[in-house]
This record gives sequence, structure tokens and C-alpha cells, in this order.
Amino acid sequence: MTTVNENIERRLQRIEDQLEKIQKILQKLQTSCSGMDEHINFVEGVYDVLKSPLNLTLSAFRPLFGSTESLPEFREDLAVENVD
Repeated sequence: MTTVNENIERRLQRIEDQLEKIQKILQKLQTSCSGMDEHINFVEGVYDVLKSPLNLTLSAFRPLFGSTESLPEFREDLAVENVD
């Protein structure tokens, strides 16, 4: 009976060790995701600021190239991609 208990104890210890490793990995991922969120917010802010001047410039050159396209709404495009 002792060997069964020892076996269970060893297996439990391995599981706890693996759980600690997973927790460390998740902490690193959380930090990385937080940094990426900050970067995405920065890019969205820059895009929002530059969209109007870029559209104005684009509209000035449209007659030369025969294009009717304008810059897309950043957040709307993102929402459409995440619908799946």
C-alpha cells in the first residue's frame, strides 16, 4: 500500500511542478499581450490622427489616377475580421 501512496505522491508532485511551469508561461504571455495591446492602441491613435490628412492628399490625386477609394475605418475593419 505504501508504494501506491508513494506513486500517487510522485505523480501529484509532477502535476504540481507542471502547473507551476504553465503559470510562469501564462504570466509571460500576459505581459507580452499587455505590451502588444499598448502598441495596437498607439497605432490606432496614429492612424486616427493621420487618416484625415491622408484622405485629403488621396482625394487630390484621385483625378489623376481615376480612383474612388478612400482609407478604410480601422476599427470597423477590425470588427469585421473578428466576427468569425
